[in-house]
Amino acid sequence: MPTGLGSRSKRTMDAEQRDYDVIVVGSGMGGLAAGGLLARLEGRRVLVLESHFKLGGFTHTFQRKGFHWDVGVHYLGGLRDGSSLRGLFDLVTGGAVKWQQMPHVLEVFHYPDLTFEVPSDPGEYAAALAEQFPVEAPAIARYFDDVKRASAWYGREAYRWSAPLAAGRDGPGRATGPPPRAHHHQGLPGAPVRRPAAACRGRLAVG
Repeated sequence: MPTGLGSRSKRTMDAEQRDYDVIVVGSGMGGLAAGGLLARLEGRRVLVLESHFKLGGFTHTFQRKGFHWDVGVHYLGGLRDGSSLRGLFDLVTGGAVKWQQMPHVLEVFHYPDLTFEVPSDPGEYAAALAEQFPVEAPAIARYFDDVKRASAWYGREAYRWSAPLAAGRDGPGRATGPPPRAHHHQGLPGAPVRRPAAACRGRLAVG
């Protein structure tokens, strides 16, 4: 979660490490989301602990021999402007994450006797599969219909769960305050395995 990380002095860290409302172990997507929402919406004093030298869990990337690789998330769908999912991501990240549109052909499968391009449009994707595998056309149509209905159900449930969070605990009109500022530090001497990060009430710091 981009949060404008900065440095912390050891004196500041010692002063702020006396007690916390919440301790989150792990700075993966779930840990950062939970810590950020608790700090942002509830004004909680949150401590996030991470043993890795890099934050983000499965959002990490690495480079080998000039190629960039992801360890988990490689692309996400449903994040167009105005979508409910985009609203959730903007809430968790404070709008700091900038999204880039995928190309129309977002994946290409290469097999010994077949190359198949995956278009971003679901209708075109289903039609291309049916053309490539005509015997399976009815099953392909049923599958895409099931996915559409499952996605619609999930969207309704996600909105029902998230709407109170986005509006604030007391419903629409409750101000949640400005997004928290976060700071990063290098950890305490003698604690190389688990690096703590201090957070003031209503602010989140990760490291």
